Amino acid sequence: MKTKMRGGGKKSYENGKGFVKLNSKLDILTASLKKNITRGKNYGKKNLKNATLREKKLVRLLTSFTEMGKKIANKER
Repeated sequence: MKTKMRGGGKKSYENGKGFVKLNSKLDILTASLKKNITRGKNYGKKNLKNATLREKKLVRLLTSFTEMGKKIANKER
């Protein structure tokens, strides 16, 4: 994951159209999660065993709270 949590780090990520500015920590987390999903890692409910603990927590957080999470969850099903 290139998006860092602490310190300066990378505050934007590329989404095909260009760079998107990230505001909150949740944005940064969703960005890194989406990046991993588009990179080919599959975090569907069945495949959560090959995700790291942090990513599992993220998937749960996202699928329950944000619209982006719902979209990701639908994409994975």
